[in-house]
Amino acid sequence: MHSQEGYFYPDNYVFVFDFEICNDSIPPVGCQASFLYEPVPGAYATIIFFDTSTGNPSNWLWDFGDGTSSSEQNPIHSYNAFGTYQVCLSIWDSSGICQDTYCEDVIVGNGGGDCMNWFTYETNDNVTFDFYGESFPYPASDYFWDFGDGETGNGQNITHTYDTALYNIVWVTLTTASYDPNTADTCIATSTQVVWVGNQGGNCQANFEYTIDSVPTGNYVVQFTDLSIGDPTSWMWDFGDGTFSNEQNPEHIYYNQGIYNVCLTIMDSSNYCFDTYCEDIILGGGGGDCENWFWYTTNDNITFDFTGEVIPAGPADYFWDFGDGTTGNGQTITHTYDPNAGDVFMVTLTTISYIPGTADTCIAT
Repeated sequence: MHSQEGYFYPDNYVFVFDFEICNDSIPPVGCQASFLYEPVPGAYATIIFFDTSTGNPSNWLWDFGDGTSSSEQNPIHSYNAFGTYQVCLSIWDSSGICQDTYCEDVIVGNGGGDCMNWFTYETNDNVTFDFYGESFPYPASDYFWDFGDGETGNGQNITHTYDTALYNIVWVTLTTASYDPNTADTCIATSTQVVWVGNQGGNCQANFEYTIDSVPTGNYVVQFTDLSIGDPTSWMWDFGDGTFSNEQNPEHIYYNQGIYNVCLTIMDSSNYCFDTYCEDIILGGGGGDCENWFWYTTNDNITFDFTGEVIPAGPADYFWDFGDGTTGNGQTITHTYDPNAGDVFMVTLTTISYIPGTADTCIAT
């Protein structure tokens, strides 16, 4: 406390001023930074951020955790890779009195769940393709297709027509988003296949065989051997897990059990002959104890109605091999054989079921 006297003439008034000197600043006006975010459907590396701060801030600074920033109030940001990023929002008002920062880990891409997807396709002319997507172990809420020619689409099943004058080989990618009820996370899965567009010449046929070895870490080492006929000079392997190889006889390590759709595409040196062969390979059984079986009915021994079951009962994916070079999906399915074949066919049912409480999948054949 400091006192100061002052004099006022002519009546000699005395004034005493009392005041205090301190180092405290003026208390800031109450404000609090906060935000919400959500991915753009079908483009899960792109995030929409929503400012939910209180205190009427007039300035915003976003740090997206990948070395980039923004001063917009509600920015849209695209990440170059899936992962976890610490995003921070700093706010302040025009006077600078109100300041606050809030940080949160933002998961871009796979939200911690355990999921996968795959797709098949059919075509009669190598120009128009019917694509069919699947998601496991949870139904997907979004299916996003990148057809490799600059066009995209949405939906579990979709038809796309290519311009054969521009493309003869494309990479088709399916991205799915499914809800994991065990973690309350959104699980993102991506799969890619090579698709040939247009007519081909030459005489070649892709084929391969494989052997499986397990290693002490629980992974699976698979040796693939090219059995193609013709004179291929280049090979492209799609291992069904998002990885690829251009070796003729590659060895590949799988880090998770499951069913992988492996595709080998071959091409000759002149690009006049190309062919693709795909086969499902089954790795492990998930550590669970499950069984499956199926039965069928027919009225003419040509068209058959198949029905599958799995024990213990629960959600499962059903994969059928009808023994005539065709396959199908679904618990119940109808298949018509070529009546001129006049043969005995070995039908195989493979199921993948989810075991509650173990986070395991069980594969039965």
